[in-house]
Amino acid sequence: MNKPRITQLRAVAKRYQVLLGLVDWQITVNWATKQDFADRDCYPDALGSCSWQVEYHTCRILLNRNLVDAETAESTVIHELIHLLAEQSDNPKGKYAPHYERALNTIADLLWQWDVTRTGGCGANA
Repeated sequence: MNKPRITQLRAVAKRYQVLLGLVDWQITVNWATKQDFADRDCYPDALGSCSWQVEYHTCRILLNRNLVDAETAESTVIHELIHLLAEQSDNPKGKYAPHYERALNTIADLLWQWDVTRTGGCGANA
């Protein structure tokens, strides 16, 4: 089981930023602290979190350091980018909706599997 590296996950974010048409956004990817997740009203065991400022086209993705493997980490980055794509609004603090999160997971997993099949992967699996 490969533990993800933040540089690999940033490469995944950059690749999917282009694929998802988010090239005009400045996107950062970092490991989160417990306090980061608490400040964002996230569940303590959340895999990631995404916040953005529409007027500045900036987005910050924070990832749980305890992500178990590179595949889960890559899929989480894609999931968070899909949040940005789907919710580009002035109100990034939506209520948690399990069915919506499952839909994002499904889309992220399918994109990741498609990319691995087509190109052999990116980031942690390259």
